[in-house]
Amino acid sequence: MSHGRFSQWAGRLQSAWQARQPRERRALAGLAAVLVLLLLAQAGWSLEQGRQAAQRQVPRLAAEAERMRALAAEWQSLTAESATQEVRPEILRQSIDRQFAELGRQVAARWLADGELQLQGQVDFATWVRWSAAMQQQHRLVPERIRLVAGTAGIAIDASYRLVADR
Repeated sequence: MSHGRFSQWAGRLQSAWQARQPRERRALAGLAAVLVLLLLAQAGWSLEQGRQAAQRQVPRLAAEAERMRALAAEWQSLTAESATQEVRPEILRQSIDRQFAELGRQVAARWLADGELQLQGQVDFATWVRWSAAMQQQHRLVPERIRLVAGTAGIAIDASYRLVADR
């Protein structure tokens, strides 16, 4: 609103106020005061209701925060344990050997003396990818060398895997 418009509006308001009788002006001023008091009372009541609601939530939120701290501490201890745990090769081999069936009967697996796993045979590509991803996620066993040749019944695979020490 421009300054000229505002002064016009203020001038009209002042002339309308002056045109009222003194008794009417007192009544309007009293009505305005009551209205202001009611608005202040409503604002105060709303603020008090909000304060009480927040106060009721504080104990629950504090309990949730404490539970989250406990879970975080437990998570830290579990991850610290698993990071320092040494994976025993014989347990790793047993676990992986149970999962060879997922690749099918046409894949041969052989463990070498240095802990390297060699796979050779025919397998469906998607099955091999899922199996390799699961081995990496569950056992930290990652492909070191891969040779894939497309065939009629999937892919011919010649791959070697090695255990990775870091997660």
